[in-house]
Amino acid sequence: MRPLSGMRRGRIRAHGGAPDAALAVWLAWVKECCERAGFGVVRAINLNGDFPEAVRPYQALGRLLIGPRDSAERAPAETP
Repeated sequence: MRPLSGMRRGRIRAHGGAPDAALAVWLAWVKECCERAGFGVVRAINLNGDFPEAVRPYQALGRLLIGPRDSAERAPAETP
């Protein structure tokens, strides 16, 4: 496993949509990438509620747990 460097790995920008819509697109993209590599999303959590009310319309935060495909099939992912 690679050590965390504290650097961003990527950014998804959604114009004209809600942050929750951006999270849904992000989750679909990650699921597709995981399937190609033999992994799956075990859990997906929408953390937008942790932001102050003033910034919620402008940014989104989500957390994923990725594991082997068989563990993802046993534990359904929560959708953002």
